[in-house]
Amino acid sequence: MSLKARLIGSFLVAVMMILPGSANAERFADLMAGFSYTQDSDLSFASGNTRVESDISFDGSFAIGYRLGYWFEGQPEFGLALEADYTTVENEGTQEIDVFSVTPLVMLRLPLSISQKYPKGEWTPFIAGGPGIFFSRMKYEVANSPVPDIIGMPTVTGEYKDDQIDIGLDLRAGVKKMMAPNWALNLEYRFFWFEPEYEDNVLGSSVQTGVDLYTHSLMIGVTFNY
Repeated sequence: MSLKARLIGSFLVAVMMILPGSANAERFADLMAGFSYTQDSDLSFASGNTRVESDISFDGSFAIGYRLGYWFEGQPEFGLALEADYTTVENEGTQEIDVFSVTPLVMLRLPLSISQKYPKGEWTPFIAGGPGIFFSRMKYEVANSPVPDIIGMPTVTGEYKDDQIDIGLDLRAGVKKMMAPNWALNLEYRFFWFEPEYEDNVLGSSVQTGVDLYTHSLMIGVTFNY
């Protein structure tokens, strides 16, 4: 079975895990947006037996996310969710990576300031994590990279582009503040990591571009409990 087929199968299993219990549980939907920052990393270019590495610094960018899940009735501190996120990773306009991820999450919360109005807590710190499935696309102008020297064609131009699917780590921690019985504000820190390796054909030469992406996001949003 191919990697892509295994990833799709894992996604379907995650959906099946979340949906059955939702009818009789405390369900929620989160919508978030915020700022994303990717740590400095090494960017590698390789073709044939030639390999070049360079340090790369990334710019900050926006991030958006949407999450559906539920908390168990018998154990309300524990929950399951499925989240989709999008962000971009750019290097001063030279290299650009679009990242869309889908993550099944195991969640843990600590209800605080419990009252009659807020039986599950007015303040709710939480943590969550899971294996992220990352769909990414890298693109850059070949002339602004080491690729022409690597393949021995100093004047080559054109756009390098490739799509990849990878599995990585997706973690987050945050706090929810109830504003009404069914509505809350949500402040959240997210961290994800994966190692994509892209490949494109440049005038008959196969060129691989690899990078480690360690990305931090600060998100603010709203939660609807139903």
